[in-house]
Amino acid sequence: MGSTRALSANRAVRLAGVIALGAWSGASSAAPLGPAAVNLAATATVTASSEQPHLPATAVADGRICRPNAMLGEFGSWAVVGDAAQGKAEVTFAWPQPTTVAEVVYVGRCAWGEGETFREYEIRAEGRPEPVARGAFEKRSGPQRVSFAPVETRRLTIAFLSSHGGANPGANEILLFSTPAADVERAIAFAPNSIWSDHAVIQRDRPVRVWGAAADGEEIAVEFRGETFRTLAADSAWQVTLPPQPAGGPHELAITAAGRTTRCRDVLVGEVWVASGQSNMEMPVEPSVWPSKYDGVTDHAAEVKAADVPGVRMFYVPRVASGGPLADTGGRWQVCSPKTVGGFAAVPYFFGRRLHAELGVPIGLVDCSWGATSIEPWTSLAGLKSIAELAEVTAVATKDKADHDAALAANPTAPPAAHQHQPTRLFNGMVHRLTPYAIRGAIWYQGEGNVGDGMRYFHKLRALVAGWRDAWGEGQFPFLLVQLAPYDYGMYKGSKDPFKLPALWEAQAAAAALPNVDMVTITDVSDVKNIHPPDKRSVGERLAAAALAGTYGATTPSRGPAYSHYILEPGRIRVAFDTGGSGLVSRDGKPLSWFTIAGADQVFHPAEAEIDGAAVVVRSADVAEPKHVRFGWHKLAEPNLANEAGLPAAPFRTDTWTVQTGLDE
Repeated sequence: MGSTRALSANRAVRLAGVIALGAWSGASSAAPLGPAAVNLAATATVTASSEQPHLPATAVADGRICRPNAMLGEFGSWAVVGDAAQGKAEVTFAWPQPTTVAEVVYVGRCAWGEGETFREYEIRAEGRPEPVARGAFEKRSGPQRVSFAPVETRRLTIAFLSSHGGANPGANEILLFSTPAADVERAIAFAPNSIWSDHAVIQRDRPVRVWGAAADGEEIAVEFRGETFRTLAADSAWQVTLPPQPAGGPHELAITAAGRTTRCRDVLVGEVWVASGQSNMEMPVEPSVWPSKYDGVTDHAAEVKAADVPGVRMFYVPRVASGGPLADTGGRWQVCSPKTVGGFAAVPYFFGRRLHAELGVPIGLVDCSWGATSIEPWTSLAGLKSIAELAEVTAVATKDKADHDAALAANPTAPPAAHQHQPTRLFNGMVHRLTPYAIRGAIWYQGEGNVGDGMRYFHKLRALVAGWRDAWGEGQFPFLLVQLAPYDYGMYKGSKDPFKLPALWEAQAAAAALPNVDMVTITDVSDVKNIHPPDKRSVGERLAAAALAGTYGATTPSRGPAYSHYILEPGRIRVAFDTGGSGLVSRDGKPLSWFTIAGADQVFHPAEAEIDGAAVVVRSADVAEPKHVRFGWHKLAEPNLANEAGLPAAPFRTDTWTVQTGLDE
C-alpha cells in the first residue's frame, strides 16, 4: 500500500532550517538545470479539517496549509492543527479535471519540537474503495515521501490519524507529484525564505534582498512590479536584489524555480522594524494567549477591538536556539486585525500603530523575542569579539562554537542541542535569519535577566548593537532602548539590594549616548509588584515618539528631562536638566520625590527639591555641605519629576562612589 521514505539526510536537515544561508548573490557559473517536477498541490483547491472545531485549519494558495489568526507561537508554521490527544486532521486536494498523483511529500514542523508531528496516515483517492497508501511518519521534522502506484483522481485526501505526542502536530508544507522521479528532490529543495509570504512589508527606499534555498544550478526568477530578476543557486542558496521601492502597494511578488511558483500576495512597501528582548517585549496584547505567564495589557479588550489596522503587518519569529546560524525557522506575516493582534507582542504593536498613524505608510513589525532570556544569547559572536571588556563571555561563546562545529562535523544529520541561555544561541537561531531583510531599525526591551551586571551591561549593549549592525550591513541603523521599569527585585528570591536596578539603568543611559541609539524612560508606568507592568501602550508610543523624532524628523517632544550638570551652592545642589523641549513640572502636583543628597561621608539622605526654571534645587537639613545628588536611585523609585509633555525624568546620580550606603529599602 505504498512506501514511506525519508529524504536524503542533507535535504532533511536543510528543510528543517539547520544550515546557514550562504552569503551568495548575483550570477553563478553553474549551468542552469532543466525542467523539474511540478508540485500538483499548487494547482489544487485545498480544504482542511481538524478535531478541534475552535482551531480550524484553512487552505491558502500554492499548496501550503495555514491556520490563520493563530495565537502566539502558532503562526510560526503552516499548521494543520490536530486533536491534542489523538492528532487527527484531514487535508483534501481537488482539481477540476482528473490528475495523476503518485507521490506525497509531508514536511513536518521545523520550528517546534520533533514530537509535534503527525504519525499514522492514510491517503485516499476519490473513486477508490481502499486507501492508496497507509503508513507512519518518523518522529522528526524534515520532509518524508510517500510513494504509491500512480492514481488518476479529482480528489486526494491525506488523513492524519495520530501524532507523536505533540499538542499541536502540524505540516509546514504538503507537496504532490505525478511520479516518484528523482528530480522531485529539486522541487522540494526550492524554498524561498519564509519571511517572503503573503502580507509582507518591504522596507521602502532600500535595496530589497529576496533569498532562499534551492539545488545548485537552479535558475530563480523573481518578478515584482512588472520586472523580472534572475539568478542561479549556488551552495544550496540564492539571493536576488531588487532596486529600492517607494512606499505603497499592494503588490504581488512571484518567485519561480524547479517547476514551482511561490506567490507573495498583498505585499506592501513601507517601514520595517525588528522588536527584540525578553518577556516585557514578548508579552502579548491579550491575556488568554498565555494566561499562566502574563496578564493582559491595560484595557486589552478595547485595544483588541480597535485593532483594525490593515496597514500594520506582524511577523512572529519562532523561538529557536541554535549553535550555528540558521537560514530559516518558519513564520508568516499577518494583517493586523482584532482577530490577529491578541497573540502579537504588545509593545511593538503599539509602536507600529503610532508610526502608521503619524507617517501614513505601511508598517512591518518583526517580533523576535523570548521571555526570561539575558542579553548574551541575542548577541553575535562578532559583536562579542568587538568589545575587549567582554573577553570572558567571548571565550565561552568561542568554545561553544568550536564544540558545536566539531559535533556537527562528526554527525551532520544531528545538530547538537542548544539552549536559549547560552551566548549567541538566539542570535544564531532567530536574528541571523532576518539579516538579509532590509529594515529601518530595531527596538529593544530587555535587561531584567541582567540585573546585577551594573555598567558591564553597557558593554554588552555595545556588543549587541555592533553585532546586529554588522550582520545587517546597513550602517548605524536606529536602535531604541526601553529603560527598565521600577520593580521589587528580590521580592521572592535573589538579592534584595535596592541599588542593583539603578546600576543597570545607568548602563542603559550610557548606551543611549552611542551613535543613533536612544532610550525611553517608563518609571511612571510601572508596577513595583509586577515585573510585567500592564501599560504597554505608553511604552510602545514612547518608542514611536523617539523614532519619529530621531529617525523621521518630527518636532514633537520625545524625551523626558535628562540630567545635564550640577552646581554646588552653599547648603544645596543645583541640578540642571535638558528638559526635552518643555518646562519642568511635578506630574502629580506634589513635592518632587526621590531626590537624595550626601556629603563627604557618602551617606545619602532624603532631600527637598524645588523646580527653578530648567533646574532643580536640592537640599537636606541632614547634609550641611552636600557633595553629590541622586535621583530615583532605588529599585522602587517612581519619581514625579517630568516635563510639560508628560515624559518622566530618567534616574541618575552625580557620584561614582562604589559604596552603596544610605537610603534603605
